[in-house]
Amino acid sequence: MEIQGRAHIGVLTAEFFIPQAASLKDKRSVLKRMRECVRREFNLSLAEIAYQDKWQRSQWVFCLVGSNKGYIDGVIQKLIEFLRSGRHASLIDYYIEFL
Repeated sequence: MEIQGRAHIGVLTAEFFIPQAASLKDKRSVLKRMRECVRREFNLSLAEIAYQDKWQRSQWVFCLVGSNKGYIDGVIQKLIEFLRSGRHASLIDYYIEFL
């Protein structure tokens, strides 16, 4: 079997501060809304990967796979703009990588 194309994987790791969270329940509520909005707007995979036991911090990884690296980069840049808007949580830092 001959492989025709090449897959590109874009990964965004982002850290958030959630000032309005006074408990883990508050944090989960905020992050649930954020997860739903991101999935609806960007149709990509995401997971919380750190600070699950902290009330006001969270670290997530977002992943997008496709055949066009430029398209993936464009989606990630739009995602960063969305996350910077602070509608759900404050974006503290982020890191982008392509695999």
